[in-house]
Amino acid sequence: MRQKLPDFASPTTDQLRELYRHSDDEIVRRAVLEVIRLRDLVEQIDGYRETVERCWRDEGLGQLVALYQLRIIMQTERSRMGFLSPPKPPDTPKETT
Repeated sequence: MRQKLPDFASPTTDQLRELYRHSDDEIVRRAVLEVIRLRDLVEQIDGYRETVERCWRDEGLGQLVALYQLRIIMQTERSRMGFLSPPKPPDTPKETT
């Protein structure tokens, strides 16, 4: 069985950029790029989750526990990544520009 990772403070985007700029180690630079890529992927996945949740709710199907759990996971991950603004609650309409 795999060991659970210890709790740690996630590096900020500025810290990652600094590490990328000042590292001559190709492995470190690739790891930084991977972290940034995965952060972008988390944002994309959360957008899809919001869409599915909105469609599910609009169909009058109530609350789906799996979507609720996914929202909690995504909020926790966004918090770890240092995003200051949490996602809007599902009933809050998005702003249009």
